Amino acid sequence: MKVGFSKVDITPEPGYPLGGFLERYLGENKSKGTLNPIYARAIYLNDGKSEFVGISLEVVVIENGLAKEIREKISKALGLPRNNVAIFATHTHSAPDTMKEIWLYKHFLPEEYFPLIEKYRKFLVEKAIQATNEAKANAEETRLFVGKDIAEGACANRISPELVSDPEVYVVFDEEKRGAFINFTCHPTVLHHNNMFYSGDFYSYVDVPGKIFVFSTGAAGDQSTRFVRKSTGPEEAERIGKIIKEAVLRAMEKGEEIPNEFSVYNFIVKLEKRDVKEEKLNEKLERKARELEKMLEKITDKGMLRKIENALGAINLMLQIYDVYEQELKKMPDTFDAEVSILRFGKKLAIVFIPVELFCKYGLEIKRESPFEHTFIVTYANGYLGYMPTKEAYEEVDYEALATSLKPGSAEKLTDEIIKKLREIY
Repeated sequence: MKVGFSKVDITPEPGYPLGGFLERYLGENKSKGTLNPIYARAIYLNDGKSEFVGISLEVVVIENGLAKEIREKISKALGLPRNNVAIFATHTHSAPDTMKEIWLYKHFLPEEYFPLIEKYRKFLVEKAIQATNEAKANAEETRLFVGKDIAEGACANRISPELVSDPEVYVVFDEEKRGAFINFTCHPTVLHHNNMFYSGDFYSYVDVPGKIFVFSTGAAGDQSTRFVRKSTGPEEAERIGKIIKEAVLRAMEKGEEIPNEFSVYNFIVKLEKRDVKEEKLNEKLERKARELEKMLEKITDKGMLRKIENALGAINLMLQIYDVYEQELKKMPDTFDAEVSILRFGKKLAIVFIPVELFCKYGLEIKRESPFEHTFIVTYANGYLGYMPTKEAYEEVDYEALATSLKPGSAEKLTDEIIKKLREIY
């Protein structure tokens, strides 16, 4: 099999608005410079019968329109099927904002920011194509391996450390170890909203000189460093990055060879729009706000304090704009197409690409129920439909359940359909 890797700088000059944190949308959020360069990274595969390319962008999300444009242009440039192009975000919150479609962010952004966002999106299209071309040009005949290890202490459930998390680091790499496709289940958000410098966050500190790492994020909708980090500065991002890097290098020492041919499967799962009247969301928000205000008076733990402040801020904001929210929901279609792609290597490995922020519980279920020896999930892939929380998160009106347009039960439906497809293609 021919395998190629590439890494292309996508760091712009200072002055672009940063994405990710809601606090930034309520105040000044233009970048002041660069802490770490950010990159488009690509892996190219050719098994003699077909080609596949996966492109990782160090940005917060790649919205549906942008993902569609990139995939179609790469498909045309390389002459391969659109379904054989996967584009995914690492979800760093320290990169230029790319969002112009999601109503919540559009609502708060100053008009002057939109030309900058559009300019950067066009730049990303060019760089994604460049990364793809370079990965193909660098391709060499080799064998592929898969390995995994544990990054202990690098991440936890951000709703509560008592809830499930996934410390596995998956690595797919070539025999010469020129590069690797890496998957870890955690929000790369050590650096906070008060950081005004470009960075890939902890992923910037996982890089190894002489190798090209293509980063992807697993089912991390409720996973972050909130309860494991010691601070929110660059030195802490470096500490956590080092934990992940050591797990990556250990995994590359004990990899298992995977088949030298692959198949790509693509299918659509129809997901329904939420009905906030049916959920009685307004009443739940008012009740929850009162509960959180009382809790704030007693909390001393920094991680829990951050969680409650986040939740209360989001709820109060949603109460202020509730009528706008209802009107925006009415404009949306009744159903959304969640496009799922699966990259399959015999019975050894299945990589699932999905356009949502899936909660960890469901990622673990997909891994557990998959018939393949190894399975991992890449989120923020081929578009973006928002958070996909548990039913409990909807009931508790957690932040993630406020920032989604999907109906409760969507995560269960998507998970069931993915498991069904994995069993079908095994």
